[in-house]
Amino acid sequence: MRIVPILFLFLGLFSFSCEDNSDDNTSSGTPPAAGLWQIHYFDSNKKDETSKYKGYTFEFKSNGDFIATKATVITKGTWSTNCDNSKNKLCISFPSNVSSELGELSEDWILIKNESDFIHLEDLNSKGEKTTVHLLK
Repeated sequence: MRIVPILFLFLGLFSFSCEDNSDDNTSSGTPPAAGLWQIHYFDSNKKDETSKYKGYTFEFKSNGDFIATKATVITKGTWSTNCDNSKNKLCISFPSNVSSELGELSEDWILIKNESDFIHLEDLNSKGEKTTVHLLK
């Protein structure tokens, strides 16, 4: 009879050790790497809108400036990390008078991955629609 409680204890411990930690990000608060980035993938509610960002480069400056450049047009915004205590976030903001594609980047993104040459961002709006952005160097 003592085997049954021990079996339940073992199964309980095993289930805790198999938790999914896919949202864990060891780069919490780490700024994006210096250099020029491009949007490699932009999906809004299962609609690929990557082509809207063709020709853009983006730069995360150490002073919090976020610079978007397309041809000779330079647009200055801002960025910050951990702007929300509940999740690891990358917040991007542009002035309200920018092009619609840059306006779509103004968001408090969930920072899924932040590597030296790859950034994965996601946002889930109040309707449950997900936007995913991948930036590459």
